[in-house]
Amino acid sequence: MLNRLPSVNTKQYMSSLTTPLSSVFSDSAAETSLAQANRQMSQNYSKNYSPFIDQMIGEINSTELIDTAKEDAASLLAKTTKNQNLDLSRGVTALTPAQQKLMQRTNAVNASAQGDANVNNARVDQETSNFENLSNLMSIAVNNQQSAVQGLADGTGMASSREQAYLNGQAQADSTNLGLATTAGAMLLMGI
Repeated sequence: MLNRLPSVNTKQYMSSLTTPLSSVFSDSAAETSLAQANRQMSQNYSKNYSPFIDQMIGEINSTELIDTAKEDAASLLAKTTKNQNLDLSRGVTALTPAQQKLMQRTNAVNASAQGDANVNNARVDQETSNFENLSNLMSIAVNNQQSAVQGLADGTGMASSREQAYLNGQAQADSTNLGLATTAGAMLLMGI
């Protein structure tokens, strides 16, 4: 005769094995962590990069180099005229009045031409600087967009991984529960 094992309440035993996996793989904890990281990144961007970006945006249509070159051209003409008048008043050169007028006109034309050349060079330099600022801003925008897309892809991948782990755990728990139920049923049928 077979010895009977004490009766086991299989229903109570099996229910203790089936902890809801949703509590183990919680999306809310991951979402909270992700939200915290996003807030920190946003604060870091606002503190460290936003002023720099705003300055670059303000400089896209800047005319600072051109304005400075125009001021320098006017200053150059005034200085040239002043020096020429000083030379003439000191008698450094013995020129007739016609020669003096020719010298003044020539110096004025030369100073004006030099000022125009400086302004033209400043225009080219300003356009280059503005284009570089715009290019840098576009590069920053592309990098930010790529980073955001990568973050979304990573988040989606992590959510998919969590979902797959949850489903695998659930299937494993179902399989274990089925195995236990089969064993318990077999034991009951066998009278053990």
